[in-house]
Amino acid sequence: TVSIYPNPVSIASLDGSSFVNISFGMEKSSTLKIKMISALGQKVVVEDLGTIASGLHTFRMDVRNLPAGIYHLMILSDEKNVRSEKLVITK
Repeated sequence: TVSIYPNPVSIASLDGSSFVNISFGMEKSSTLKIKMISALGQKVVVEDLGTIASGLHTFRMDVRNLPAGIYHLMILSDEKNVRSEKLVITK
């Protein structure tokens, strides 16, 4: 599973911090990417995480420059959707 905190995130209430924490577990070592798609189907973020070892991981993502909306966040291994979660950004 994927966990995103805070979610929903209000950029206005972050007191200068604009990060969300994305936590996930991997059963085996894999090369990963995080991809975020807007509600309109536009790819807005792609982060290449490189090779990640098995176990639990937390990745911080800066969302300050994204417009308010609903996003679909996917963790991909070799372009296959491994995990996904919805992220809501409000201003």
